[in-house]
Amino acid sequence: MSEPMNIHQEYQPSIELEKKLESFYAAITPDPAFVSKLDLLVARQSKQLPAGHPGVFAWLSDSFRRRPVLAFSITVLLALALAITLAGPRQVLASVQRLLGFVPGSGFVQPGQTRILPAPVEARQGDITLRVEKVIAGPKQTEISLTASGLPREKFAPQTGEQDLQFLPYLQLSDGTRIRSNMSMSSIGDTLQASYIFDPLPDGVTQFTLVLPRLPGVPANYAPQDWSVPIQLVTVQVSPTRSSSDLLVPTGYAPANDLAQAKGVSVHLEQVGLTTQETGLQIQFSWNNPEWLQLNDVDLSLTDQDGHAYPQLRNPMELSGVPEALRTYRFQPFEPGASHATLTVDELHFTFKSPASFTLNPGKQFLAGQGVDVSSQPGSSMVIAGVPVKVLSTRLSQAVDDGVEPQPVHYHLEVLLQSTPTDGLALENVTMSIDPELLVSSSTQILPENQVKVTIDLPGLPKLPLTLYFSHGEVSLTGSWVIQWDLPGQ
Repeated sequence: MSEPMNIHQEYQPSIELEKKLESFYAAITPDPAFVSKLDLLVARQSKQLPAGHPGVFAWLSDSFRRRPVLAFSITVLLALALAITLAGPRQVLASVQRLLGFVPGSGFVQPGQTRILPAPVEARQGDITLRVEKVIAGPKQTEISLTASGLPREKFAPQTGEQDLQFLPYLQLSDGTRIRSNMSMSSIGDTLQASYIFDPLPDGVTQFTLVLPRLPGVPANYAPQDWSVPIQLVTVQVSPTRSSSDLLVPTGYAPANDLAQAKGVSVHLEQVGLTTQETGLQIQFSWNNPEWLQLNDVDLSLTDQDGHAYPQLRNPMELSGVPEALRTYRFQPFEPGASHATLTVDELHFTFKSPASFTLNPGKQFLAGQGVDVSSQPGSSMVIAGVPVKVLSTRLSQAVDDGVEPQPVHYHLEVLLQSTPTDGLALENVTMSIDPELLVSSSTQILPENQVKVTIDLPGLPKLPLTLYFSHGEVSLTGSWVIQWDLPGQ
C-alpha cells in the first residue's frame, strides 16, 4: 500500500482580484443601524470567547483592512455582503436572531436544550394541595414555581435566617443525585406561593422527583411534611423531530424597527413571540452612565393601531434567571385584526453606586438638637448618579433604646438634601454612611419639592470634620422610548 501523500499549498495573492473585491465592498452601504447592532452582536459574542482568544475579532478586523483577500475572509465577507445586498440588512439580522422558541407562560427558551413541564402537577396530603405550576430546565439553571392551598388560616411569622439544610427542597434524580436549591422566594397569604432556582439538570434528564421536606416558610408541624412530586419534562423544539415527546413551539422573530434611543438609554426589542395565548417581548436595555448598576423596574405599555391596550401578564412569584438588562415581558395576545404594534417605555428605575461624598465641617462642635445650615459650605453641591444634589442642613439628636438596661446612649445624624431633577432624571432614594466601604443602614424620607432626608445612627458624638458618603440608591428616568412595527398576518 502506498504511503499517503501530503499536499501543501501556499496562498498566492491576486492584485486584480483584490481590486475587484475592494470595488465590490465599496459599493455596499448597509444601514447604519444594522452596522451598529451588528457591532453589538460581535462584541457580545467576543465576551463569550475563552480567555486565551481575546483578540480574534480584532485580528480579523485588522486583517480585513490590511489584506481583504485572505482565503477565509473572502468567503465570509462575500457571503455576508451578498446576503445583505439580496435580502436586506434587517432581514439578515432578523434571521440571525431567530434562535429562540416562545412558550406561553415561560417566555423565550433555547430549542433542543430547554425542558419544561407541559402541564401543572398536583400532590395532596390531607387538606393541603401542592401544585407545581412551572418547571423550566435550561442550560444554566432549573426554575420551579409552585403553590400550596388549603393551609390553616391562622397567622404566623414567616421563618427568618438560615434554614437547616435538611429542610431545603431538592431534586432527586434516578441515579440518586440530589440537586439543592440555591435561590428561593416565597409568600404566604390565602395561598402559599414559592419559586426556586436549582443548578441545571444533566443533559438528557427529563425525569426527577421534587422533594420538599417542609413547605417553604411554614413552621414545623404546621402542615404536612415530606412532599415528593414526580416530574416528567418535555424538550422544547421549533421544528419537528423524531421524538414524539418533544414540544413544538413557534420561534420568535425580530421586527424590522426594533431600536429606540434617548437620554443615554437604548431599548432594543430583540424578539417577539406571538401565540393565541399570549404575546412575548424580549427587550434588551443598555445605558451609558457607568454609575447605574442595574435596572430595577420598567413602566411600559403595548398597544395596536387602534389604540387598544394589551394588559401585561405577571407571575407574582417569578424568579428571573436572565441578566437584569435582558428581560421578557408577557402580554395578552393581539386581537385577530391587529396589524401594527407600538411598544412605549415611559419610565426606568436604576440602582446606582456613586463615589459622591461631603465633608461636614461647620466650624464648631455639634450640639444635640441643634440644626446646622451647611448649604454654603464648600463641597455641599455634588452630583449623585447624574442628579445634581445639594446638602442643605444637618441635625444631631440623642437617642435612647427603650427597654434596654442600662440604656445605651447613641445619636441620630439627620441630613437634608435638595435634589434637582434634570432632563427627566430624578433621585428616588439614597443611602448615607461614614465609611466608603461600609453600607450603613439608614432611613430615607422622601419630602415634597424633591427634598430627601437621610438619617443614620452614630455610636457617639461625631468628631469633626466628618465625611459622609452617599454611595447607593435609586434614580428614575422618564422619557418616551417608542418602537413600532407591523404584525404578521394574524
